[in-house]
Amino acid sequence: MVETKAEVKHELVFEVRHNKELIAVGGNVRNIQIGSQFFGDGSEMMQWGTMRYDEGQVLLPYVHKRVNRQAKYRTHEFVYVVQGRLEATFYTLEKKFIITKVLEAGDYVCLYGGGHGFRVLEDDTRFLEIKHGPFIGVEQDKEKF
Repeated sequence: MVETKAEVKHELVFEVRHNKELIAVGGNVRNIQIGSQFFGDGSEMMQWGTMRYDEGQVLLPYVHKRVNRQAKYRTHEFVYVVQGRLEATFYTLEKKFIITKVLEAGDYVCLYGGGHGFRVLEDDTRFLEIKHGPFIGVEQDKEKF
């Protein structure tokens, strides 16, 4: 039996999984909890976190050490809706539909596996897309369907 689900983990995030494969994790900035909370188990190419602190909190400065990393996975992306509404549709790697979720201003989603598509639902919708690189171009990196 193929298991496909989207479930709310807690107020902060939702997950989309298919046969135990993590497809996406998302939430809304209004629900960010106090402190730092990071997502991803360290094996994913994209780790991300939410942070919420009060005035006076000090986060010490730092630099990242040079570390050789090899991208052996598909491109991961992080989408943040700044304004408007966006419909996100999630698919398996075999291009089979899983679920659709409407993202509104303040919503974000990290896309880990499977496929995805977007449809803009309002005029002047604005969103950010962040992905690990280097991005080698649409022809080499994407298979549209």
